[in-house]
Amino acid sequence: MTSFFTFLQKPLVRWLMAIGWSLWIGILLVQSESNPLIDIGIQSGPRTLIRDILAAGAHLLAFGTACGLWFWAWSGYLRLLPSLALACCIAICLGGLTEYLQTFSPGRHPSWVDFIANCAGIFIVACFIWYTQADHQHFHSAAPRAQKR
Repeated sequence: MTSFFTFLQKPLVRWLMAIGWSLWIGILLVQSESNPLIDIGIQSGPRTLIRDILAAGAHLLAFGTACGLWFWAWSGYLRLLPSLALACCIAICLGGLTEYLQTFSPGRHPSWVDFIANCAGIFIVACFIWYTQADHQHFHSAAPRAQKR
């Protein structure tokens, strides 16, 4: 089991996972609904509130994961803030690009709701990473002052 976790820490594995996930969600979101390249079993049908909520949740999860994987890839080379900022920028650009490219795919249409869900997922994961990885001691209290005698 330890060798598996050691394997996951290799830089090439981190990069391949981030790139692979980005390609996967790019293909899933840009492919035609009527003739999908990768069929994931979602039936086409009329838009309903439940369907829109589930789609927004999927976008939130997919782009939050993308942000986390890109952070993981960059964190081997950069400090926390640059890694996180770069991961967020890549994930936001990926979300915007997939929404834009849907204009060229039959049966697909870009949606501001989907893009906002993408950004919300990125924001949630970025906050989680920042909260768990950053040294927040300087936010909680001032440095101790020397006592006067």
